[in-house]
Amino acid sequence: MNKRNFLKKAANSFTGRLLRRFAGEEKGAVMMEYIVVGLLIAAAAVVAISAFGQTISQMFASLGASVTGDHATATAVQNTAQGTMAAGAAASDAYVNQQHSPKSGVTPQQGKW
Repeated sequence: MNKRNFLKKAANSFTGRLLRRFAGEEKGAVMMEYIVVGLLIAAAAVVAISAFGQTISQMFASLGASVTGDHATATAVQNTAQGTMAAGAAASDAYVNQQHSPKSGVTPQQGKW
């Protein structure tokens, strides 16, 4: 068997077709881009749910209690949710102030951050 026939036979084998498919075609590149975008969206959803999950859960609990007519529970849950949001806002403000303190080297420029 000469070299040319061997290469032709190898290229047409299952492994050869598989290698040509992975190396030569670019149809999979578009699908990979969609997969990457999907993974980024999923990661953003996980971050958003972990950041706001407790507050959203409390809001739905308040809504459920108010729909059933249990206004005392709805008010208590709503007050808890507002306290959680206020505590989160205070922690966020403290973090921003710490990051923009004179020790961090980041200072405002003419009233802008």
